Amino acid sequence: MIKHIVMMNACSDNERAEVLDDFRRRLEELPDKIREILSLEVGINCSQSPAARDLVLITTFAGWDELDIYRQHPDHQAVVTHMQKVMTDVCVVDFET
Repeated sequence: MIKHIVMMNACSDNERAEVLDDFRRRLEELPDKIREILSLEVGINCSQSPAARDLVLITTFAGWDELDIYRQHPDHQAVVTHMQKVMTDVCVVDFET
């Protein structure tokens, strides 16, 4: 199993809640479009820690090939394009369990 974890911040403090809710919705639609996703969870930060990120995405895949298919999938690429407009400080960790 492969875990793909992405953490990021909203670009602007203005309309932060709306940006995060919209982005969460876009992410949560992906499992219906990309069969390689075994599980997908999105969390919006509640912590006041300066080290915290605004949003985390945790996805699970059967293997590295399935993660690569996901990364290249047109529906994922559309979300990435949107992310680049509204999110910043993106951190990614991929690991095998």
